[in-house]
Amino acid sequence: MTKATEHEYFVTAGSDGSVKIWNIEQCQVHWQSTTQTSPCILAAFDLHARIVVSVHRNGDIMLYQHVELDAGVVDIQEDLIFQTPGVDIVAQLPDKLILDTLHLNGPTVLTHFDGDPHAWRVQFNLDADTVEAARLDGPITPLTTLECDFSSTQTSILYGGDALGHVYAWSWSSTGEEGDDGHLHVPAIISWDTEDGLPVSVIRSNGTVVLTGHSRGGIKVWDALTLRLLKVFKTPQPKPTGQATWQPVSNLVLDADMLVASVGKYVMHWKAGPVTANHPWKKTKKIASQSNIGKGWRGTSLFVCRVHVG
Repeated sequence: MTKATEHEYFVTAGSDGSVKIWNIEQCQVHWQSTTQTSPCILAAFDLHARIVVSVHRNGDIMLYQHVELDAGVVDIQEDLIFQTPGVDIVAQLPDKLILDTLHLNGPTVLTHFDGDPHAWRVQFNLDADTVEAARLDGPITPLTTLECDFSSTQTSILYGGDALGHVYAWSWSSTGEEGDDGHLHVPAIISWDTEDGLPVSVIRSNGTVVLTGHSRGGIKVWDALTLRLLKVFKTPQPKPTGQATWQPVSNLVLDADMLVASVGKYVMHWKAGPVTANHPWKKTKKIASQSNIGKGWRGTSLFVCRVHVG
């Protein structure tokens, strides 16, 4: 299920292959696609652009345009289809779908299938009724997370983390080069090793810093330009005992000088600022400033941290 924050609607992907858009308040269907032979696993929509996209178990990526939210509009046929190459329909499921209607020429989706070291950027040209697909190359082990940073007005960056703790960055607008398979291939513009040796579970960036979280709950803060390691947060969870296991970082909320992280049943909140005698938060180690890069994350400020247990 995906919710449009600017509208009171949400979209659902059905096992019968259909996509539905619902009104939250009345819980009524306002738009419905036709059923498909392959179950729909993920769906996304942009009501301003009147676009709906869906990813199906068999690798099909379908686009619907001219979406009108009328309760009587049902069994809408797709306008364009792209078949993702190399998908094992038995073992692999799509685990990522991002729809972008603002930054490229035509609605564009990012999709990834579980266990695949590559992701696909699929661009739909609505005027020509054509589809241009580009494979994001670089990783040799399965990608475990993907994140688009659209914060820059000049260059949008896509970040991916793999099962061995490597991070890759691609230019979202790069055209790439055509390969022998007839598709475009986009190389990573940069990559680095987090030196954790663990799957990267989440990545966030605001154009100034890049945050990486791994499968055992640890977090690292990197300078987005130099890739200098600015700060390390140890996992807030205690060492597992018995049958318990380490929990990954499942979500990161990033602001200019604030971080909120979800790790299992723990929520960690960090903010740069002075620590007073009456301050209830815990002071963390200060890192000496070497430049103005990453100011607030790496500088003379005292860092504070608080952990809440749910």
